[in-house]
Amino acid sequence: MLKTLILSSVIFIALISDIFAEELTTKTLREDLQAYYLDGVMHNEELFVTVYDPLTNNLNLWSASGGEVKIANGINGYEHPSITVIDGKIAVAYFDSAALSYKLWIDKSGNLQAEEDEFLTVALFTQSSTPVNRNISLIEFKGKALLVYPDLVTRALKVWYDDDSDFVADPEEVNRVGLHSGSNPNAAIWNDKLTISYLDKEYSATPRGLILVSTSMSVWHDKNEDLDSSLDETVTIETSDKIMGENSMTVYDGHLAITYLIETEGKLKLWNDKDGDFEPAATEIQFLDHFTQSYYPSIFVYNDNLAIACKHWAYPESQVNLWFDDGDGEIASTEMLALKSDTEGDYGNLLRLIRHKDSFKMAYTTANTGGLTSDLLIAEPVQDETTGVVSLNTNDTNASGAARKKSSGKKCIITENSSSCYFIVIAFLCLTLALGKKLKGMGNENQGSCRNLRFYRTFSRYLGGINSQEQ
Repeated sequence: MLKTLILSSVIFIALISDIFAEELTTKTLREDLQAYYLDGVMHNEELFVTVYDPLTNNLNLWSASGGEVKIANGINGYEHPSITVIDGKIAVAYFDSAALSYKLWIDKSGNLQAEEDEFLTVALFTQSSTPVNRNISLIEFKGKALLVYPDLVTRALKVWYDDDSDFVADPEEVNRVGLHSGSNPNAAIWNDKLTISYLDKEYSATPRGLILVSTSMSVWHDKNEDLDSSLDETVTIETSDKIMGENSMTVYDGHLAITYLIETEGKLKLWNDKDGDFEPAATEIQFLDHFTQSYYPSIFVYNDNLAIACKHWAYPESQVNLWFDDGDGEIASTEMLALKSDTEGDYGNLLRLIRHKDSFKMAYTTANTGGLTSDLLIAEPVQDETTGVVSLNTNDTNASGAARKKSSGKKCIITENSSSCYFIVIAFLCLTLALGKKLKGMGNENQGSCRNLRFYRTFSRYLGGINSQEQ
């Protein structure tokens, strides 16, 4: 009986180590917003989030600790903010719809106050072609500010790089990149060179005006390191009139991985340039079948594998979907996780995933009753350093799960419902105790122990079979 209880305890502890995990910590940063645009960055170990709220006509910067900066205030919108850290200072670029200009604020003084001499107009227009998407991408490149934006008149994709660090947008610092017109840019550094994923639209001039010829998801890579465009620097991932603008790019195992949105049912596609040749092949592009009606995708690397987060919106409900790859590049239901269910989701669809060291943080909105306002939340996972298990459970949702670090012979496991696991453990312990009592009265102790051992071997094989089926 004693041996039975000891062996039961060992198996119980092993099961518990796979089931229990820390919770995803969440915090409500602001309530009752009409959040239209959202972005975030880590700075000095703290999360900063910038949001445009048309209720107050403010473009605000909020820190996770509760600090607030009003970057801009006026009668019109401040759209598509992009935030980063440049030379150790927080910087926010945005589109000023009243002034028809792209602007940049850099916290030069480091006091998190929006002062007059900290603003720069990067590009000013007297008119705007319709429609032109105003999404922009601000990054630090070689310690200096670099902004990618669409030209409001020509629709061309432009790059401004503050090469002389004088905080002035000199004409010679602006170059055109890409093949045709460009929008929805995402800038990153790959192989020490500037790389931009973007939506490329080709137009044809006719007596009646411009006619759209083709729509493509494209990538420009500055092979020549001159921040200028040449034909061999742009590749087309896919051409289709179903491609929408939203996309996200990361560098994984030394090569590019880009996810982008297909209009049909809001599905996502993934190009994983596994051979690193910068040539999209059909075998490298796949539909992410478990992502439907998905928006605001963020692709990133987590535990040495690809991961994707997005907002799933099936009116009137929305939620955050996450996928953690187990290393095989294929999406399975056991690798998927849903967080934070909403109703009346008109203003609850924003999501930004912010990379932080080897982990990540999330900033997302959740709609309030009636859908007229939303709350802004931030969240981060907590990983068990011993087991490598990361929980993505929250206190305010029915969904739960856990992502495990990749290890030899094991896959990433997402546990959809932990209660069933608890039931298995309890039932197993009860069965063990009952069997131990029965075996005690069935002859000598050695015979009972032998039968008991055979039972454990059989049950272990059964558990192993369940585990392999789940994976």
